[in-house]
Order: sequence, then structure tokens, then C-alpha cells
Amino acid sequence: MPKPKYDYTTFSIKKLLDDVTKKSGIQIHNIADCGMLSGILSKEGFQISDSTLARLFKVIASKSIPSKYTLDILSVYIGYQHWDNFYNEFRKENDENAVVNDFKSDLISNNELMLLKFCIEDNAFNPAINYLNKISPLLANPYSADSFKVANQLGYSIRNNQNAQKTLIPFITKNEIIRDMFYTWWVDMDGLNNYYAGYIKNSYLKHLYPNDQNFKQNEIWAYCMLMYHALYADNLKEYSKNAYYLFNKYKAEDITMKDLFTSYPFSRFHANHIIYNGLIKNVDNKWFDKKVLFIKNELLQIPVLSQVIVLSQIVEAFVICGKFEIVLQFIEDYYFFLKKYLKKNRFSNEEDSLIKLIFYFHFAFRELGILEQKIYQQVVNLKNKPSISIENYPHSYSSFYWSMKQFYTQNPQEKKKYFNKAVQHASIINNKLLIKLTRKSIS
Repeated sequence: MPKPKYDYTTFSIKKLLDDVTKKSGIQIHNIADCGMLSGILSKEGFQISDSTLARLFKVIASKSIPSKYTLDILSVYIGYQHWDNFYNEFRKENDENAVVNDFKSDLISNNELMLLKFCIEDNAFNPAINYLNKISPLLANPYSADSFKVANQLGYSIRNNQNAQKTLIPFITKNEIIRDMFYTWWVDMDGLNNYYAGYIKNSYLKHLYPNDQNFKQNEIWAYCMLMYHALYADNLKEYSKNAYYLFNKYKAEDITMKDLFTSYPFSRFHANHIIYNGLIKNVDNKWFDKKVLFIKNELLQIPVLSQVIVLSQIVEAFVICGKFEIVLQFIEDYYFFLKKYLKKNRFSNEEDSLIKLIFYFHFAFRELGILEQKIYQQVVNLKNKPSISIENYPHSYSSFYWSMKQFYTQNPQEKKKYFNKAVQHASIINNKLLIKLTRKSIS
């Protein structure tokens, strides 16, 4: 590996990337986010490919050294003359010892993750906790590649280990950095089940403090997840109790994409706001008209990939309320997403959210008696080409996936097999609502 002809440290490059994500508003945790950032840079006259950004942000594993050209471009983007100018300022503002002793600690090796896994399997929780405390500064960005790796290793290792659940999840919820990292990746991806809901209620919320950096969005997210858990378990009394607290504390018109860090708390808040007002309070159509206008205006403010995420939650809410005709007001967005992100019978981006959209649009079409004549052939062909990479892991999206496959399958035996898998996955996470909708969708 040739030595670069410029000065750098891992910490200085990390600071540069943090400043780039802060200015762009894009948090990088997959190749799609790199594409979005590349597009934002291009609009301002800076040309860096998504693959280069992916290597730089460690989305793609790489031992290559960043080019001076790339570092210069990103430095100019955040307001410096070039990389050397940024690096010199960084050296002045940061402790010299931290720079000298830079040991590239933002790279968490697979060997370390395997040791973490073995510690948890052997119920050696103290070494696991000591290790997590040691690396927690490296996980300050919950959307980084390292955060993703650690969260997944923790999630898979403790899922079926009750001792680990009792010991590690309380530790996780007490440590703000580890908590944000773990709950962002492992709980928010619609894999909520009984023990996570219990820890959100009894531990997570108790360790949120008003002076926390992301207190507002974290409290909103936590109550929304409790509401989803109650809704999916068909417990409307518990759902209403959490909704009453949340919607009295936070006014819906104040919860905008400009106000929140990510699209998930925003979309989950407004989806639950729709469900609460439509299912519990039975508001009139004028209320829904205003809500649709609000959502459409917000969608204009965010990147297309974030629009997919938001709309999948919002459309689910309208279907749950029985407002199928309102779903059609987003049909052009739906077809645009299918055309843009379904390539050669595979999802090119945001497969989870697209699968959810297909499920709920199919349901709305069915309830309204509309033939899916405009449905793209790629969707039909998905039944023969599994696209979601985690189809065998039980969560709501996997249930949507198997339901979607049976929608477009002509063979009765295959249809029954896919239906049974959809119901099985929904049952494992106690999603009674999804079981009900799945059964109704083919009745």
C-alpha cells in the first residue's frame, strides 16, 4: 500500500466526513445513501461517485487510502480551501496526543465481533460490557457501518439468550451511545416483539433525559414503537393511552422533517397520528384532507429514498383506518418508486419500504375493486426471484414479502405456501393486525 503524499489521521478524516454529513443532511449507512450524497455534491459542482463515497464511509470494506483529490473536494464542500487547510485547522483544535496516538480505532474488525459473539454465547457478560464501553466512542454515529455491524452482532447473539437479554439490554439502554446504535438498527426495523417493547417501556424511557442530544426524537420514537406494539397486539386501550400522552405533548404541525434527525421518527409519529384520529377518534374527511396536504408538502422537502420510507408508514396508516380512497392520492408516487427502484425483477434500493408499499397498495386496490392493470411486470416476476436479503428472519417486512409473493402467484399450492409463511412470520412477532390483514387480502 503506497504511502499517501499528504498528512492525515483517521480522526481527521472522520471529522471531515461528520462535517459533510452534517451539511448535506444525509446520514450514510448504505450504498443508496452514498448515491444520494453523490447527487447532492453533483448539484453543487463536486463530482464524487457513490462507490468512492462508499469506500470512504466504510459502507464497502476497503483498505485503500483516500485520494487527495477526494479529500480536497469534500473540504471545499464544507467551506475550506483544500484538505491541507482543513487538516491544519483540525490539528490546532484537537488534542495533539489524540492525533499522534491515532490507531485507526474507527475500524472494528470481524475478529473483535466474533469474540463479542463468543463472550455472549458463553454468558461472559462482563468482558462483553467492558468491550462495548471501550468502543462506544466509535459508535457515536448510529448510522455508521461500524454501528450497523455491532448492533447486528448484539441483536443476533442475544435474541435467543434469556440471560443475555436480562443482563445486556439494561446495560444497552443505560448507555446513550450504545442505546441509540442498538435500537436504531435492531428494533426500529419493524422487528418489535414482546421483550423489546417491555424494555422500551421499563428501561429505555427511564434512561432518556431532557438534556440528551436527541431527547425529543428519541421520546417520540419510543412512544410510537409502544403504540405499534399495542396496535399489532390488538390492544387498543394501551394504544390509546400512549397516543394520548404523545399527541398532547407534541403538536403534529410542529413535527416536521426540518425538526427531526431522521425520517423514521417523523413518519412513525404522523402514521400513528392518522391511526389514532381515524381509528379511535373517528375524525371527519376534512381532517384527512388537511393531513394529506401536510404529508405531500413534507415529501417535497426530503430526498426520494426518504420519501419511500415515509410513504410506506403513511399508507399503512390509511389502510388500517379503512381510508382506501386516500391511498390513491399517492398512486403516482407509488408507480414512480416502482419504476425507479425495481430493476430486472429485483429491488435496487429500499426493498423493505417498497415491499410494504406493494402490500398496502394491493390491499387498497382489492378493497376498492381496482384491477392492478398498471402494476409493473417486475412486481409480478418478484415471486420467482426473492429479493429481500433477510426473508427468513421473522419481522413484519418478511411477512409483507411472503404475502406479496402469494398475491401474484397463480399456482394454488404455491399461494398457500407463501400465505402460511406470511402468517407464520407475523405470528412470531405477535402481529395480530398483520395476520388479520393478510387473511383478508386473499379471502
